[in-house]
Amino acid sequence: MAETAATPERASLDHLNVLLAKAKDGNAAATAEVRAALSVDPSLWDSLGELSSMALGRWIDVVAGERNSVANDAIRRHLRKLKKDLGGDDASPLERLLIQRVQMCWVQVHYAEYVYAAGMDQMSFAQHDFHQRRMTQSQRRYLAAIRSLATVRRLLVPRLPELRIDQVGQLNVGQHQTNGAALPAHTNGSAQ
Repeated sequence: MAETAATPERASLDHLNVLLAKAKDGNAAATAEVRAALSVDPSLWDSLGELSSMALGRWIDVVAGERNSVANDAIRRHLRKLKKDLGGDDASPLERLLIQRVQMCWVQVHYAEYVYAAGMDQMSFAQHDFHQRRMTQSQRRYLAAIRSLATVRRLLVPRLPELRIDQVGQLNVGQHQTNGAALPAHTNGSAQ
């Protein structure tokens, strides 16, 4: 299998990760270097401070196992597809938050089901009950996230302006008036 050459961006990201690990351990020089690197590219501050992405990444590590990069990549790939299917980058900021919540809950509900299925042969009744409640709670959160996303989408649909036709055939749409054909006069029921 041929190895690909590391790109400068990848090398700098790897270097930044090494510095972050040192800074986490209290290395003041590494902390200063990380801050200097982040000041060059402020968008890195956003990605480092994005707690929901960090939480989702941690869930993926728990589900896939921190050292199983193939399973980790497969789950991330599925979550990217789910995000795209739900509207992804074309969504409003609020929708993007809720899409990420749907992704998080998707991981949690399927992990709860996996853990239950993997160990159900050796579980006591109390453990079965615990896992059933865990799956039910995860499912509720997942459905609530989906429902929230659907509600926001329904509320974000632009409303049509008020449409009225008055007695003389004038069409009023919002503040605009358009003259149309006169409406037929109402008869009082007698033939003329």
